[in-house]
Amino acid sequence: MKPTSVIRELDHYGRLVIPSEMRRVLGQSDDEKIRVEIYTLDNKIFIQRVTPCCAFCDREDNLVEYRGKMICKYCLNDLTKQI
Repeated sequence: MKPTSVIRELDHYGRLVIPSEMRRVLGQSDDEKIRVEIYTLDNKIFIQRVTPCCAFCDREDNLVEYRGKMICKYCLNDLTKQI
């Protein structure tokens, strides 16, 4: 993939708007919220999409959200058996 670059200003709160073309690269539709990881390396800032995974086993399929955490159906079944 060819690198894409744009220049944006941060507002007085430190926020910036990511252009829609770049959000599409992250796989975001217009009405969807996504989680991203923001990190720095060598005086640069990187943004990448975070793939949701189970808080217990890191599986990425069959997820449900509970109190802000993602849990797969397999761990959920194990937890309900423990109760």
